[in-house]
Amino acid sequence: NFVKSLSGGTAAADFVSADGTARKVLLFSDKKTVAPLMKAISSQFRSSAEIRIVQPAAAPDLAKTYGVTTVPTLVALRRAADAFEDDKWVAEKFGEEEFAKLELEGKKPT
Repeated sequence: NFVKSLSGGTAAADFVSADGTARKVLLFSDKKTVAPLMKAISSQFRSSAEIRIVQPAAAPDLAKTYGVTTVPTLVALRRAADAFEDDKWVAEKFGEEEFAKLELEGKKPT
């Protein structure tokens, strides 16, 4: 399991703003534990993605920043290395945003 918990405040800001080549992914969930599928994904992509689980109630500012209104939601952040990617690929994945969001279920956070 390479998914780590992320609280709000400075820990979240530090994670989001930290440099690095790995893709940063936030999993917004109202669960305290990580699903086996996410554990497997985090293990498989541990060298290319940093995955953090965030409870919206514990980090409401972070949820608001990324427009998270339902859980679970995955948010993939752009990284500096994306500047070297094909413009069409970046536009397709992110558009003009600094992140891409995927709502997985559609349940309001508790």
